[in-house]
Amino acid sequence: MENAIPSTRILGVYPVVPSADEFREAVAILYGEDLEGPELAEAESRVREHFEGLYLIELHVDSQGIEFDWSKVTQPENDKPPESWQAAYDERNLEGEPDRWAFFFHFLELSEPLQTSHGDLAIPDPAPIPLHLESIRYEIP
Repeated sequence: MENAIPSTRILGVYPVVPSADEFREAVAILYGEDLEGPELAEAESRVREHFEGLYLIELHVDSQGIEFDWSKVTQPENDKPPESWQAAYDERNLEGEPDRWAFFFHFLELSEPLQTSHGDLAIPDPAPIPLHLESIRYEIP
């Protein structure tokens, strides 16, 4: 009997660009609403950093009955222990598409593969978020 080989691939990598309202909301959630002057400038700078390197990733997972472990979706960071590496965030199955998923990933290193429980995946060039994913909103953790 042959072992089933799961088929997993990245369908797209899309930078998350917040609207002006989403940006202001992120500043308020992370740093408070009553900031002014240098405090506001510092908070805005940190929120810009928060969104830099944030991507929505669309993934095809045909697991062939083999469990896909979302906690294993990561990218190694040489200067940090594995428990500190970035991981998939807010993963969700796309409605009507049982093998298609979307999730957010912070500080994605585009030149390095993404590790998964089904093996390493090459990261394609980023593209604008397609229409079928525009309704997925990033929530500040």
